[in-house]
Amino acid sequence: MRTSSARRAGTRALAALGAAALGAGAFALPAAAQTFEPVDVVVDDGSPIAHEDLPSLFKAGVEFGDDFDPGEHTVTATITIDAPDNTFEVREGSAAGCTFNAANTVISCEQEEADTATSFQFRYGAAADAEPGYYAYTLVFAVDGEAVATVEDALRILASDTGDESEYVYTATDVAFTGIEPGSSVGLKPEIYQHASFSDYVAAVVVTVWGPEDVEHPGVEVIADYDNCVDSHPGVDCVVTDVENLPGTVLTFADPITYAVDEQVPGPFMVCRCEYRAVAINDDTFEEQYGGVFWDEDSDNLFGLETADDPGTEFPTQVWGDVTIETAENQYDLSVKDVKAKGANGDRVTVTTPVANKGPAAAFPFFDGPGSYAVIGELPAGLELYAFDSDTGNVGELFCLDPEDWANHLPGIDTADLDFACFFQTLGAGEEFDLEFTVDITDAKSKDVGRLEVLALGDEDYPGVFESGLKDNTAAITVNGKGSGQLPATGASLGLIIGIAVLVIAAGVVMFVLTSRRSRVAEDADETDLRAGKPCPVWSVPRGGLGVEAVSDYLGGWLALKAGGDGGVSFRWGGLAAVRSVLVGVQAGSDEKVRGGAGRLGGCPAGCGWGAGGSGRNVNGFSSCG
Repeated sequence: MRTSSARRAGTRALAALGAAALGAGAFALPAAAQTFEPVDVVVDDGSPIAHEDLPSLFKAGVEFGDDFDPGEHTVTATITIDAPDNTFEVREGSAAGCTFNAANTVISCEQEEADTATSFQFRYGAAADAEPGYYAYTLVFAVDGEAVATVEDALRILASDTGDESEYVYTATDVAFTGIEPGSSVGLKPEIYQHASFSDYVAAVVVTVWGPEDVEHPGVEVIADYDNCVDSHPGVDCVVTDVENLPGTVLTFADPITYAVDEQVPGPFMVCRCEYRAVAINDDTFEEQYGGVFWDEDSDNLFGLETADDPGTEFPTQVWGDVTIETAENQYDLSVKDVKAKGANGDRVTVTTPVANKGPAAAFPFFDGPGSYAVIGELPAGLELYAFDSDTGNVGELFCLDPEDWANHLPGIDTADLDFACFFQTLGAGEEFDLEFTVDITDAKSKDVGRLEVLALGDEDYPGVFESGLKDNTAAITVNGKGSGQLPATGASLGLIIGIAVLVIAAGVVMFVLTSRRSRVAEDADETDLRAGKPCPVWSVPRGGLGVEAVSDYLGGWLALKAGGDGGVSFRWGGLAAVRSVLVGVQAGSDEKVRGGAGRLGGCPAGCGWGAGGSGRNVNGFSSCG
């Protein structure tokens, strides 16, 4: 067959598997024999052919690796066709190095002193009296007489010149759906332009509508409840036989094909980057792919094509049309609960806490392994991790990575003090799983507080922010419940970080807020690159109380936090390293008293300088910007 790239890829895979099997001992070889495993095998057999066709070219090639010494071995290819004598005619002189038997059923090709890559080819045709049909063949590559790869396929002889298998006479327009509520459906009824006449060999037109390629977690289902439509993962094929040949005409579906959106798909999200097309096929393809008419032609439930009522005037040249579906807002709410390890010094205890999704959206799988979501933990002083019992070792379930891999999969998070980092792919609305791990108690009186956090992974603006509230994404880990009840300090309270995240999201900017126990000191900003005259982001503490007004300055790219009040004192806010440099140009250093970190807020104009934790002007963890 005239193989497509997809077909050739399958042939390569089959040959490679055969070679691997040989290399693994599928054939018993003499102890002294050396078997070479091909690194690539390619076969293009030139099928199908018709009686009146010019001779078709059969090509076969094999390539070996570095263990093959060029010029030291003989490579052969033997093609054996299961067909009556002289069904095929092999053209004499069409290829050097190949011979064929009198019945034209065995073709033997040989290359002495072969190079690392060797190929053979010859031309053949169908005898005038050859019966149409499929004729199986086996091709065996060998080195010095030892088989190294086998390919099995079939040559096809057509009954007559039946035209091309497919005629691409239709072009498809793009269709976009936006703001689609999860749990609802949309009907696809696009415009299709027939730009050319199809031949007399056409037996049917096949309309193919595909859903998302991720068939395991599609989020969208393609529905075509018509008698002449069949499943063709990841979509449907609808076969129409009563189509008029109308070049220059705009057609559309007589009835829509439905995309049903899962009610738990998060949003806004492009849940479907799908495709559709219409193609005319001949009788042979109709029989081969669908077995001919498989429906009741008198049925009242048939999919069809009709002339569009009010068509457009410009049409693309593309065969495949895009179908995009973007969902409306639909958020999930991931949560974890506090963990209390109870026991005495030296005890080994197992603790369990739920990781839940309160919905209404599902925590959807957006990435390949190790997962789309992470559960990270930092134990308090007084506890040592013994084992993580929930780790299944299977990607797609709860899967824990070794410490050396954490930084690669948790960019932007300080992993130095973590004790575990585990990943999972999805969690439906209203579902939860138990997180279980075993610890050794080394200090039963410890009042330190550790941290447990569940978070969504992202890559720049993909897939988006779907978490409805961050407050319950983090919980405390304590020894005998003796901790202060406060999570490890990050230089700013969790509620404050949530407020800033909501503010930025409301301004149309995606921000991922990640927290860690250790304070994070911001990098210095280059003031020479900043817009002159823009306000220095400040936190103003009026003498009469705290008043806060948040504003976003798009032109300067700054997030300014200001408070008003006569006689107020302006202070620079530290401890926001977790959200620095996220599209709004904010950079902040930690000014927490306990750790005494020093930092700088990029973009401060003249008069805004350094602040250091514990300095004389430090007020409750904030230092002056002046």
